[in-house]
Amino acid sequence: MGGCSVWDISLVSYRMLRRRAFYRSRGLVSRIIRLENGTSIRCWVHLRDVSHRKRGGKKGNHSTVEERTTAADGAAHGKPLSERKALLFLHGFGEDGTTGWRRQVATFTKEYRVYIPDLIFFGSSSTTNQQRTEIFQADCMHDMLVKLGIKETHVVGTDYGGLVAFWLAHKYPEMVQKLVLCSTGVCMTPSTYEPLLKSQRMERIDEILLPTTTDCLKRLRSLLYSKPDNAPDFFLQQLLEVFYNVSMRPRRAQLLEKQVIGSQDCRPLPPLRQEVLIIWGREDKLLKLDLMYKLKQHLGPNNPQVAILDGCGHVPQVEKATHFNAIVTEFLAEGSSDAEMSPKFSVA
Repeated sequence: MGGCSVWDISLVSYRMLRRRAFYRSRGLVSRIIRLENGTSIRCWVHLRDVSHRKRGGKKGNHSTVEERTTAADGAAHGKPLSERKALLFLHGFGEDGTTGWRRQVATFTKEYRVYIPDLIFFGSSSTTNQQRTEIFQADCMHDMLVKLGIKETHVVGTDYGGLVAFWLAHKYPEMVQKLVLCSTGVCMTPSTYEPLLKSQRMERIDEILLPTTTDCLKRLRSLLYSKPDNAPDFFLQQLLEVFYNVSMRPRRAQLLEKQVIGSQDCRPLPPLRQEVLIIWGREDKLLKLDLMYKLKQHLGPNNPQVAILDGCGHVPQVEKATHFNAIVTEFLAEGSSDAEMSPKFSVA
């Protein structure tokens, strides 16, 4: 028989199809934004208001993890799309926009106009420009937002996306309102990864962050999660083929090589004007808690709010999605600068 059977689609590809459908169900539309510097950014753009839809469905209907997480966060109806503030999410190094924020989409599309791009050389974003720094990424995020007509936005960045968010907030303070930095090495130094590399018997961080085999991917997942699942090898192999394919490896290695923060030539980091929330997993094995305290000190004793989540590692937005969403929602709410974070979430 002709045609394509369901068995021709890998489990990872099927999950990606489901997630793209889920994003669309929340009013997001995938768009390619072409910039004058030779860069094309794929971004999920919030174009449709679906906040009036009822959550859930008939008894017995199946729901995704993302939908169950949202149900736990509450089912408040959102404002009309035109009246909402913009909210930009920037993903980490091993993900893209479609995978990095899957458990935040439904919660935040109820109250904000959400924008979720793929950073350059992740997902469907690319450039012919020779620049590879995270500062260039920040410039491209700014130019993308300008193209989309966004003058002001809150920003949430995790891991590598947090570095991009930091520079975006510094270089374009008139655009960035509040800033959330999660598990990000803004205050890292050239020696930050040395203990990790020594413990893993590796020489370069790209050997860890750019896995080439299922065993390498298992090692990376053990560093990212406090309790990594026992995914079968065939599934890990599919992950490698989709997210760590050979064609993208050299370009992503260049991103690590040209990263300004943590390099030998990095000048003292600038302060920020914005209100900042720092979120960290207490069991983060990739970027230890001492980096969080250095970041808090750098931003000033009276500026950043801090939330340390127990029972999770480098990806609190995944492992503790409900708590993460509640903390960020509280921080972004009107008047949060005059109120303290909920005690159950914050650590002084």
